[in-house]
Formats: sequence, structure tokens, C-alpha cells
Amino acid sequence: MKKDKGEVFGMTHFINPDDHKSSDGTDSKSISAMVKDLTGGAGVDYCFECSGVPNLINQALEATKVVMNPCHRIIDKITIAHAHG
Repeated sequence: MKKDKGEVFGMTHFINPDDHKSSDGTDSKSISAMVKDLTGGAGVDYCFECSGVPNLINQALEATKVVMNPCHRIIDKITIAHAHG
């Protein structure tokens, strides 16, 4: 259902972590690693994390491209820390 809704808004890829479990039921890769695999190691321009779960917020940051201006990521981290803390 979430995938269908995302595609309506132009989503091109969908990662369900449950589809990427190892044989013993543990996660085989982090979500950010899966995103980097899809983008040839570059990461995405934008990543939206809406659950507010701290680990997933970190995964969203790790999945984004590293930009030439380091202040961009610092501002993102400060904004996220302020929103949850």
C-alpha cells in the first residue's frame, strides 16, 4: 500500500527492509547501504523519514549525498537534533 501511494507521487524505488533479511532473520544491510547500492554509492539528493525513530533518522542522513558545502549536513543534523531533543 505504501509503495502504491509513493508511486503516485513519482517514487521510483522502494525498499522494504523485510525483503532484505538474511536466512537467520537479521538485517543483511543497513537501509542507507541499500540506498547507496541503488545510486552507485552516491546517495540520494533528498530523503524523507517520517516516523521519528532516531535510528531511522540517522539512516536517512547517511543515505543522502555528501555535498561540497559541509554546512549543509551540519544544519540538517542540528535541525533534526532540535526537532527531537
